[in-house]
Amino acid sequence: MIFDSSIFFVVMLLCFISTILATSTVLFFNLFSNIKDIPNKRSLHNEVKPKFGGIIFMTIILIFWLVSDFLVPPEISTFYLSLITISLMAVSLLDDVKSTSALVRIIFHSILVLFFILNINLDLNLLYMCCIFILMVWMTNLFNFMDGSDGLASGMAVIGFGSYFIASFIAGNLNFAIKNGIISACSLGFLCFNFPPAKVFMGDVGSISLGFLSGAIGIIGWEKEIWPFWFPLIVFSPFIADSTVTLVKRIIKKEKFWEAHREHYYQRLILLGWSHKKTAIILYLVMIFLVLISLYSLNNIGNECCKIYSLNSITIFIIIIFISYAISAINIDKRWKNFIENKKGVRER
Repeated sequence: MIFDSSIFFVVMLLCFISTILATSTVLFFNLFSNIKDIPNKRSLHNEVKPKFGGIIFMTIILIFWLVSDFLVPPEISTFYLSLITISLMAVSLLDDVKSTSALVRIIFHSILVLFFILNINLDLNLLYMCCIFILMVWMTNLFNFMDGSDGLASGMAVIGFGSYFIASFIAGNLNFAIKNGIISACSLGFLCFNFPPAKVFMGDVGSISLGFLSGAIGIIGWEKEIWPFWFPLIVFSPFIADSTVTLVKRIIKKEKFWEAHREHYYQRLILLGWSHKKTAIILYLVMIFLVLISLYSLNNIGNECCKIYSLNSITIFIIIIFISYAISAINIDKRWKNFIENKKGVRER
């Protein structure tokens, strides 16, 4: 195990360094100069910035995934996962270079998600399979929705996939652990350039790919009994809660929910006066807290004498999380309403 641990840290360190060197090189020589994020009325930034980051760190992830299979024999085949990720990267690159319609993107995402579901051994009825399909398509787009603030999506990728790494390592699935460690390490390398004030964005290539992998790896880990179904949902719940509530509200208001906007709660916090850095750090701390509690609960569930206690604790924990998110959302909505009313009052004067 000590030897395996040393391999993990060497590989993850190489991923981190490779991402930093590759991103620095591309920035220095101004490569991918045609892939830029141009601010519009829905943006939270005012400067034109490159958004090639996902091309860099996702390529490094896939290369090191291949290397990891030679270092640690895989117990779970992820070849099809790599193929789907490459396909998502190709579709997303097209959108980064030349914007494509939301309908076209959703169709491609749905096809690739369906291919993923057909390649895993889920012993579920049709209703549950449909729910998994919808959840996966939704998760695929979550990082894209939450990638509107400096350092937010990349930092939470470090934490989220880092939790997958720890849980897999504890469960003894070393190859699955190292694959998650690779994603976390590459995301950390990119975060060095994306943390406020960001020098480069990840673009759709990075956000869509990470979103898909967060859901796909979560389901694979559940199917292989590495963790229970609730684990990935709690780990990535800050993303899920913000995006889902925002979507539901826009549908209720009969707005064009598929179009870009600035109605996410993290966006409103920034518009209310929070800095990008403060928003990112607060959400990092929330996610770290959720990860620590989840990992502790996983350890208890692994102990038969604590099984009933752990399940009851998780139920209570999920209820507390739900209430906390609801209170936070109501508070932000109230502050936002006051902000808009005050703004209108100033204009009328």
